[in-house]
Amino acid sequence: MKGKKLAVLVGGAPAPGMNAAIRSCSIEAVKRGMSVAGIYGGYSGLIERSPVFRDLSFLSGRDVRAEGGCVIGTSKANPARDRDSLRNTVETLAENGVDCLIAIGGDDTLYATAAVCGYAARQGCRLSCAFIPKTIDNDIPLPDGVRTLGFETAREEGARIVASLIEDAKTEGKWFLVISMGMKTGHLALGIGKAAQASLTLIPEEFAGLGDDTFEAVCETLAGSVIKLRNAGYDYGLAVLSEGLFHSFVDPAETGGLERDGYGSVRLSEIDIGGMIKRALGERLASYGLAPAIVTKRLGYDVRCASPCPYDAEYARDLGYGAVDFLASGGTGAIVSIQNGALAPVPFRELIDPMTRRVKTRYVNPSSLSFRIAREYMVRLESGDLEDKFRLCRLARVAGLAPDRFLDEFRLAVLP
Repeated sequence: MKGKKLAVLVGGAPAPGMNAAIRSCSIEAVKRGMSVAGIYGGYSGLIERSPVFRDLSFLSGRDVRAEGGCVIGTSKANPARDRDSLRNTVETLAENGVDCLIAIGGDDTLYATAAVCGYAARQGCRLSCAFIPKTIDNDIPLPDGVRTLGFETAREEGARIVASLIEDAKTEGKWFLVISMGMKTGHLALGIGKAAQASLTLIPEEFAGLGDDTFEAVCETLAGSVIKLRNAGYDYGLAVLSEGLFHSFVDPAETGGLERDGYGSVRLSEIDIGGMIKRALGERLASYGLAPAIVTKRLGYDVRCASPCPYDAEYARDLGYGAVDFLASGGTGAIVSIQNGALAPVPFRELIDPMTRRVKTRYVNPSSLSFRIAREYMVRLESGDLEDKFRLCRLARVAGLAPDRFLDEFRLAVLP
């Protein structure tokens, strides 16, 4: 590897630990006699043939491990959007003498990097590629228990914020609906809700298969929790909801006019998901003579550039070393992972769905022990609440309904 040039870029949304990973790559590359440069702004400059390279050898002497954000920036520019973009990206790397590329990102950047790597190989370019998985969504299809970089910090920071909001709810007697980032999955929402001991956490995986009934089921479940807590003498609560629920609420045909990023994904941050649920929940509770103050809070932007927690700071170093070591050993076209204490590169081809040609998604498994434990400690209507006549009558009384009517009103809230 001596004398070769390594380039590092970051794509997609920010996640804690990016700088620590970049520094780790830089230190190991310099130790192995390579020159190392960062490509500012992800793939955007390569696509436009105007890249800004930043010498990263200085990072071997500067400690940026504890810094949030990214010293070389990031973007959602997509080099795989068309053939010209792919050609420009690969040719620009070659023109600048880049032999090895390490990309750091989430599922979209992984898809793009796999496309760049494949195109380079088909064109006979000597470009070796490795990928470091970073996303607070934790949805890259790695083996169970293998986290993506940044997830643990986001969960820790999110849990701290939610714990404070719970105290606020308790103090003023109100309900918070916290909408957690998670484009398609509920990993972050569930991790935060479970760690902070939220009243309940709702994720899209739990409602899979309900179709048009999903929105109604979510609102019923929330209303049932409000009633159950009222029956127990509590006038406050906090629910964490994954923004990925939105995909279950809305027909894809109705999203044509919504803002999208460079990979065609709907920008969920621009949609008032919390407001949609708040209005429907408020109307439902009002029909029962209940009118708790409901406050919505979006959670995600405030955790993405946090300083990495010890886990992510260490993990970033391991992944950075692993990426350089993988390339130095002659490897290419794989995501770097650490499994059972050993480096375990996973080829890009194993992560791409052959039907959609996109990266597979790792969803929360509702049958897993972790989810079942989380579910046990949520305050929600259970089948036992409706089967026990005494409990049913007490809950129905809180809602001002006859028991039979209560059963009909909350049929979706207790689906298995």
